[in-house]
Amino acid sequence: MKQSPPRWADRFLKWYCRYDMLEEIQGDVYELYHRTVQQSKLKADILFVWNVLRFFRWRNIYKRNPQHLSPISAAMIKNMLIIAVRNFFRQPVHSMFNVIGLSVSFAGAFLVLLWVSFEFSFDTFHNETDQLFQVVTHVDADGNIQSYDAASVSMDVSSVPEINMMVSASTGSRWPHVLCFRPDENNKECVYINGIYANENLFSVFNFSIVQGDQHPLKRPDQIAVSEKMASLLFNTNNVVGKTLKVDGTHEVTITSVFKDVPANSSLQFDFVMPYAILQKLWGTTPEGFAENFFNVYIK
Repeated sequence: MKQSPPRWADRFLKWYCRYDMLEEIQGDVYELYHRTVQQSKLKADILFVWNVLRFFRWRNIYKRNPQHLSPISAAMIKNMLIIAVRNFFRQPVHSMFNVIGLSVSFAGAFLVLLWVSFEFSFDTFHNETDQLFQVVTHVDADGNIQSYDAASVSMDVSSVPEINMMVSASTGSRWPHVLCFRPDENNKECVYINGIYANENLFSVFNFSIVQGDQHPLKRPDQIAVSEKMASLLFNTNNVVGKTLKVDGTHEVTITSVFKDVPANSSLQFDFVMPYAILQKLWGTTPEGFAENFFNVYIK
């Protein structure tokens, strides 16, 4: 039975080698292959592949003419357009359905591309995103591991040297995260605004830009940081640092900072931030009971 070298290597040689050198190079590698294959088929195959790769040099590569590579010419494009126009007028209904279908397909693909691009842009506006992580809790429920994107608000990370800072935030879409605010006591109309409660590291870990006031708010239990949108809704101006608000008409807080509106591609969405002391008062719980809660926890 006649032995033959590896087909893929032979095809690769024919693909890259110049026409005027192919016969000579192919003759040499084949002659060496047939001499070696009498001793060992494996050795002959390896040597053949090595010789094919060894001759893969710049001076041996076939220089392809760009016109030769592109089979589409100006005349061909013109002819295709003429045929397309003729077919359109011969069968207008059928052609219109084709055009509409193609347009809908392109529009759908473009919308999917926009959606995927938006999803991948989430939280990328923060600084040092490669150092930010969310803590996930794994619970063993009768042998089944269940994971939750929350952790204990009292979690101690001081024993982990890689963690530089930790921030936790309580989020939600109902009371006490959606609250009634009034710019003054005489105004009886409520403005319902959604916000979060967090510890003082929120603006140090995340890149939510503060445009006015204290760059590190939430250090005191009677402070609130508001967005530019919330400031405009309540006071028709962004110069609101130092003004006071009543939370649910009972707890008075002072505006210490105004931050830029949170981008739409942020996992955390809020228009105000208050310290946990306010949340604890609204819930009417003790410090010990509050420490048992699980919130969103992030580490840097």
